[in-house]
Order: sequence, then C-alpha cells, then structure tokens
Amino acid sequence: MLINTDIYFALKDVDGHYIKMHNTVFKLNNLYQEYSLIEIKMQGKRRIVFKIKCPICDEYHYYIYKINDIINKDVIIMGCEKIGCPVMYMGKKEQVLSIIKKQEQIFKDIYFMV
Repeated sequence: MLINTDIYFALKDVDGHYIKMHNTVFKLNNLYQEYSLIEIKMQGKRRIVFKIKCPICDEYHYYIYKINDIINKDVIIMGCEKIGCPVMYMGKKEQVLSIIKKQEQIFKDIYFMV
C-alpha cells in the first residue's frame, strides 16, 4: 500500500498574498531554509511542531500536529490566535488551492466595493 506524503502549503505573507509551497512530510525541515516565516521541527517520532511568524499580529504562533493527521486530512488551517484569521493552509493541493482561490475572489469583490 502506497501512502501519499505530498503536502501543499499556502502561507500568508505581510502583503496578504499567499506563498505557495510543495513538499513531502519527510522533507518539511527544508521549508525553513527557503522561507523565514515558518520553522518546522519534529517532536518525538510522531508529531511536528510549526512555528509561524504571523503576518497579521507580528507574533509567533505554535501548532503541533500528528504526522498521520497531516497525511490523512484534506486541509489543516492554522490561524492567528489573536484575531482568528487564517495564516496558513496545509494539505492536499487541490483543496488548498480551492480555498485560496475562493478567498482571493472574496477579497477582490470587497476591494471593488470600496
């Protein structure tokens, strides 16, 4: 039985746009080398800790997930703990891109209304 370990990320930057990244569960540490807004470390053998620099409140937020949850869930949403707005989406590529597309359309509609 093959397990798909590909993970797709969309991380909000300070301008409100999303940085889109792709990796596997086993190479998550490489993301920190490429993007300074996120740091990822293993906690034991089955958990991963995400440390994200929030572009909304400018503080660090920490999230801990089991590797099985990351692989099996369609989308995991990590948000600003102060405001509650999404900061990062992680999961299957199609679902993450679908959410990002909807959000971008909502923001465009709001922008045109103002």
